[in-house]
Amino acid sequence: MWARVDEGDGLMARGLEWSIGLRLPLFYCGAVCAALFSSPAVWAQDLPYPDGAMEQCLADASSLAAAELCVGIAAEACIDAGGQYAPVMSECFARELEEWDALLNAEYQRALDGARAIDARVEIVQPLTHEQGLRAQQRAWIAYRDASCEFEAVQWLGGTGATPGFLRCMMQMTGEQAIHLSQIALRP
Repeated sequence: MWARVDEGDGLMARGLEWSIGLRLPLFYCGAVCAALFSSPAVWAQDLPYPDGAMEQCLADASSLAAAELCVGIAAEACIDAGGQYAPVMSECFARELEEWDALLNAEYQRALDGARAIDARVEIVQPLTHEQGLRAQQRAWIAYRDASCEFEAVQWLGGTGATPGFLRCMMQMTGEQAIHLSQIALRP
């Protein structure tokens, strides 16, 4: 919403006012607005993302605790090289999230195949099969992750940190779940 903003010296300037009360005078918006509203492709073109860093970290991890430290390693290196700007952070977190999501899907499929194999061998009647239990657990985890990360974004009150905060949370939780699924002893 546009509003007239008193700059404190008795002069009124036309600026932007958001519902949370943040006021941005028009003359401050020039470079900031250009940076915020420029195409993400412009930011992504020269983004120094370290391809393969996550996979190498996992390959070098000698324990579960070491594997968990791999979550965020590529995004942090990307941010260190690209700068602490919301669009850069968002792109870095999104790129690592894609890698963890691919690993999560592969580990989930492996665990699902293992659950089906175990269910085919088990002759005991159970209220829930391994496959049903794994599916229920994963669905509940997805709902928990999404709600947790939406809450992370809400805490930024619509500010520029909301998107990087949301994506960092999604990356972190997805990575942790991928590692968790890799540890499940459901082997076909």
